[in-house]
Amino acid sequence: MMHGFGFGYGYGGPMSWLFGLLGLIMNLSFVIIAVLAAIWLFRSVFKKEDTPELSHTPALEILKERYAKGELNSEEFAKMKEEISDSTPAKKE
Repeated sequence: MMHGFGFGYGYGGPMSWLFGLLGLIMNLSFVIIAVLAAIWLFRSVFKKEDTPELSHTPALEILKERYAKGELNSEEFAKMKEEISDSTPAKKE
């Protein structure tokens, strides 16, 4: 008499645990790939625009060079630096 669906080994046979483990690994890998793809998509869609900071503007770099060379005194440097920081470009809409 045969019990179950195999040749006396029960449901699935003696190797059923291996196929169950492989199925679990495949499902987990699919979920991990889907989550990583969603994170990548979210970051690429909602990426911040690169806005130049005050410390990386070419005008400020030139001003620092002129101050280092001694072409400007500390008052002139401070005044020009303030003018540069106040003149931020307006956003285009």
